[in-house]
Amino acid sequence: LRFNMEVSLFVYAKYHGGQFAGWQSQGSSVELRTGVPTVQQCIQDVGLAVLKDQITSICNQETTRCCKNDCLIMRVIARAHGRLDKGVHSQHHCMRLVFRVCDQLLRNLNISTQTYTTTMSDISVITTLLNERFTLRKLNLQVFKWPIAKDNLYVPYRITGKTYCYCIEWGPKPLVGLKGLTWFQKHHGNLDIKAIHDALLCVEGRHDFKHFTVPSVVEKAKQSESKLQDDHDRPSTHRIMRHTNVHVAMDVQEDTAFDILTSLLEKASTSTEVHGLGYKDKTTKGTKNTLLMCLVFQADGFLKRMARILAQSVFRIGIGRDTLDDLRRRLDGCEAQEFTPAPAHGLHLLRTWSEVTL
Repeated sequence: LRFNMEVSLFVYAKYHGGQFAGWQSQGSSVELRTGVPTVQQCIQDVGLAVLKDQITSICNQETTRCCKNDCLIMRVIARAHGRLDKGVHSQHHCMRLVFRVCDQLLRNLNISTQTYTTTMSDISVITTLLNERFTLRKLNLQVFKWPIAKDNLYVPYRITGKTYCYCIEWGPKPLVGLKGLTWFQKHHGNLDIKAIHDALLCVEGRHDFKHFTVPSVVEKAKQSESKLQDDHDRPSTHRIMRHTNVHVAMDVQEDTAFDILTSLLEKASTSTEVHGLGYKDKTTKGTKNTLLMCLVFQADGFLKRMARILAQSVFRIGIGRDTLDDLRRRLDGCEAQEFTPAPAHGLHLLRTWSEVTL
């Protein structure tokens, strides 16, 4: 059977990472056994259900009359730009959603290629149907049209970078409204926001981040270095950190905590200004209330767990456990001290940057 009837939609997904076992599909049987779905498998399963409904609505009959096994005549594939770990949240996880149908099915149902293509290319209708089914399944997952798609037609593009934000809650006790969205750290000593800002500035620019990723990535980079031809094929542990930032909200209360976090994430994804009045001279000395802090990292690419290790490194400087010199030595490749990455549930993918390559 040939799947020569194909329609691609360019979308991005927003989801709460705590409900999923990461992005990469492990197969329906594995996910049924563990009881924890992946984002990719959920999108593909719901996409297949929408595809069946749309074809049924076109021909006004059951598609199962044409083939005993639906998976042989219809397929939905979600191809994302990058895989997120279990627990990581997304505001802008871009992907190509491919709907494939066997030509034999369309012939048996007397559906023309134009009719099928027109129906499945209506991205506003398809995303609405997908989101309705996500809601019915009680999934904290939504998909939206990706602006790179112009009039639902394919546009050549390439990914130029990503922006991550790591959220830290510093206070006497965890706030219920921020559960699963931030990394809680109980008050112990002072938190020097000025030192955190200076540490973020040190990270900016081109560096070898081999000490900010897992050992398997470094080993793979060593094996591939001899095959690189030019700077375009960069060593896999080198990245350009284009922009960093810190956004701070002081004296956060339980009833407004979630709204404040949402506001900080929106500012972090759109603004290059530092928020938090007097942050340069600010420490948390003497404060008894909760502080909410968002660390922003924008780079041309990220290694595995790189953003989480960077967040841990910068935070350690803020509480006085490490110094700027320690961070500089690691960036220069002279310091091989290993850190446990900050927990995944504090990390948010804010934006995927792209450009048209016409």
